[in-house]
Amino acid sequence: MIANQNSLMSPDSTAFASSKEVRNMRTISNTLKNNKESDYTEIIYELGKNFIYDDNKDDYWSPAELSILFGTPIYDQCSHSQRLALNHLYWTQLYNQTAASEMNTIFFNRITAGVFNNISDYSELCDELEFECEQEKHHIRTFQRVAYKTNNALLGKNYLTDTKKSNLSQAKLSKANASSQIYIYKTFNLLAQFLQRNNRKYHSNYLARLQGDGQAIASPNSGLGGNLASRNMLQFFTINWGSSPFMACQYYTLRYTANSMLKSQESKVSRFFMHLKNNEKFIPAPTAISRFHFLDEAFHTTISQLLGRDLFRHFNEPTHFERYLSNLIISKLQKNLLGGFSGAMPGRSVSDSLRLMKDIYSLFRSPIFEFTHEDCLYWIEQIFCYEHNGFHNTYKILEGFHADLRRLFGKLDYLSTSNRELLIMRAAISIDAAINLNKDTFNEFYSSISL
Repeated sequence: MIANQNSLMSPDSTAFASSKEVRNMRTISNTLKNNKESDYTEIIYELGKNFIYDDNKDDYWSPAELSILFGTPIYDQCSHSQRLALNHLYWTQLYNQTAASEMNTIFFNRITAGVFNNISDYSELCDELEFECEQEKHHIRTFQRVAYKTNNALLGKNYLTDTKKSNLSQAKLSKANASSQIYIYKTFNLLAQFLQRNNRKYHSNYLARLQGDGQAIASPNSGLGGNLASRNMLQFFTINWGSSPFMACQYYTLRYTANSMLKSQESKVSRFFMHLKNNEKFIPAPTAISRFHFLDEAFHTTISQLLGRDLFRHFNEPTHFERYLSNLIISKLQKNLLGGFSGAMPGRSVSDSLRLMKDIYSLFRSPIFEFTHEDCLYWIEQIFCYEHNGFHNTYKILEGFHADLRRLFGKLDYLSTSNRELLIMRAAISIDAAINLNKDTFNEFYSSISL
């Protein structure tokens, strides 16, 4: 690689084409090549297109431990058909969330690729990010199709959420509220432009097009991005991710978190797939979708890790502002997406909410259980407010997830100790703390749902 006028290496750097950089650029090139050669997107799409629930309803789609309510007192009393339903509904919940996060990926891949596109020798990285976007489009359609058909078969249309709704926030606001939102956005935009004034030549061309009409850019309202921060704050983060090479790389620490979160569960389904295949047993279509998606996502995880952990070192040192902003982002990541614990949803890293309790209530009232109102209240209290194996199951999953994330965040010297070691997340992996919080939430739920 030859240094050029767009090189972002600091003046005291020994050489632009360091051996580490050469290795990193080779990794990008090989990842793009291998991702295209082993692309399972078409297979995933066909499996989703041809999915019929009745053809897959009699088998588990993943290990039993990946089922809604697994390990809870009610799970022990469930019939075989109910356990299958809880296993299938967990799959739809997992991949509805994955679809939302992959919509985020398409949006932010293009924001950050617009930065890298302004730097010579990064064309293959931009190609890889765009290729990922095309893969994600097909993944999303498949997840939504399978989830819709499954939820419809098990719960009926009255219980369905519209999983095909876009997760880019375009909510209609009152004129006064809309004017206020635009004012806040423009203020944040001007602030970002001032703080990133030395990086103007790297401003994302994709972001510039979104800002072209003078309106506030759309922002995710679900998935990892949508739950990270408020709408205005997320817009501010987005502008900065599209304004400098360092911040563009920093975004991929969040994307790696989403990759790792999914991998902690999808790897189990992948092993389940191989067990069925090796024993020549029937493989449900959703199980195969998980397996092939796991293989596709491995390349995405490689890119996330490379950019988030290594590639930023090839560019100028982060400014004091960029260090502050990065720590703020990771702090919010810990608090809002990694700062909780669930005994009802295996591996869930956010606290059990009033919304989840209401969803479980609806599940118990559905054709799967047909519980009375009183039975629903009894079992929901048992599930959320008392210790059981479901909490211990999630504890083990989150322990491994935390260790995986620390391997990346622990190497980022621009982060504070709390963020490098993920101390907020660590403190939240507590069964006692989760149950105490759930008791307060259950009291709120009881007041809201009692007849």
